[in-house]
Amino acid sequence: MKKSMETLGRIAGVAMGAAFLTAAGTALGQIQDASVIEFVNDPASRDVVCSNVRVAPRDDKTATITVDLAWSPSWRNSENHDAAWIFFKVRAAGAMEWQHVRLAADRVLNPSGYGAGQSNRKMDILVPAGADGFTGMFIRRATQGSKCSVEMKGVTAVWDLAGTPGITRDTKVQVGAFGLIMVYVPDGPFCLGSGGTESFGFYRYTDGKQDTMPYKVTNSAAIPTGKQDGRLWARGAEPRDGGDIPATFPNGYAAFYCAYNPLSGSQYSHFLSLLPPEVSDARYHQTPETPAPGTKTGHYMPWTGEIFRTGTTSNYTYRFVHVRPDGRMKHTGIRWLSWADAAAYMAWAGLRPMTELEYEKAMRGPRRPVQDEVHNSYYEIPTRGVGQSGRPRERTVSAATIEGWSPDKFLATHGLGNVTLPADWPQADAVGIGFRGGYFNGYDGDSLGGMEFSRTSNRKAAAFVDPERRGGYGIRAVRTAPAEAAQYSAGE
Repeated sequence: MKKSMETLGRIAGVAMGAAFLTAAGTALGQIQDASVIEFVNDPASRDVVCSNVRVAPRDDKTATITVDLAWSPSWRNSENHDAAWIFFKVRAAGAMEWQHVRLAADRVLNPSGYGAGQSNRKMDILVPAGADGFTGMFIRRATQGSKCSVEMKGVTAVWDLAGTPGITRDTKVQVGAFGLIMVYVPDGPFCLGSGGTESFGFYRYTDGKQDTMPYKVTNSAAIPTGKQDGRLWARGAEPRDGGDIPATFPNGYAAFYCAYNPLSGSQYSHFLSLLPPEVSDARYHQTPETPAPGTKTGHYMPWTGEIFRTGTTSNYTYRFVHVRPDGRMKHTGIRWLSWADAAAYMAWAGLRPMTELEYEKAMRGPRRPVQDEVHNSYYEIPTRGVGQSGRPRERTVSAATIEGWSPDKFLATHGLGNVTLPADWPQADAVGIGFRGGYFNGYDGDSLGGMEFSRTSNRKAAAFVDPERRGGYGIRAVRTAPAEAAQYSAGE
């Protein structure tokens, strides 16, 4: 829905503003004819609230994007913290295609031209660099503090105009801001396997007389695998015997940011709305294809909500509506996503899938393993652990060697802001992507359930290939943390 407004509207998870990047002589240009593309959002979804987006030219090569942000919870302690992952999309007025905004930054931590504006907490900004960097920014607490809500007015970022072909400082544009709450999982050692007998669990091989000893990951180097003393092995879905899990495959030791919640229905509906119609049609789960009178016709998720599609083939609009009047299940995330759906969103958002070793690190942390344990996340990431069975299953890159896949293929490349999957990821056929976590048995076409799946080290489906949409399938994305994420601001 497009609507002219005197002020830019506030919406949950995304805000869209339109502006001219114009100049008069050598003076910087000003925003004119500000308007907003307004999406109807579900207020129950726990998303970053992005609002009041505006843009102004900075010089011939860059522009400043300004946005107001709010989210909860936010914290920082001696071990970890939350962060908002913020990224932007843009298109020229009259154009159909949205492009990802590439940022410009002279350093990772608090680069020039970036600012936290007015905030109720002191905040840092980090812009990951590198070949797959500059696609977004992390905003996190600059000092330690307990959980609270964060409200920020006038956050600024620097847009590299060279990264959006066809757009210059003289182009009238529409700019959108998006945000996800993420959690910092710090670097450090942890154990794979609990010492129990979970299906296909990892263990440290010794003499062939035991298959339960936990394996301790002590660095981010390659992990030797096989049936030789001291190597990592498993009771099923094994890695290569006599090989290794290479250092290029994130083994959980190095720090990473993990999404606090699974992807929400609101976030996925915005993604669909900004795609070309032929792409969004392929990524939309309309159920059933031939509905009976009175039945649900959109992307329907029992107990949580539905994504409705309106408009014509050339101009679809998608809107998520939460269906629980009691507010329950509001943070459990979208389901009925195929791997192709989930992977397309992660690539579009500048993120990546997590590995199954990172999953075990995010769940157990540095705790001593307990046989056959069922724990919630050590880092307070809401997952399918104790009392949290409503969330989708975790889809993780497999460390197993199977036909068509081995862990040396995955290089942990991040998406570049479009729906093209990096070549090192498991592709649309889902070979190489498995499942960790879970609870329900036979859940909406999902046959992976059962209490055993809630055990931290259960790997029964770690190499299970299923490219289809099922009722328990959603997604939780991650991004490798820059080294600066462990630092405090200068002078702190």
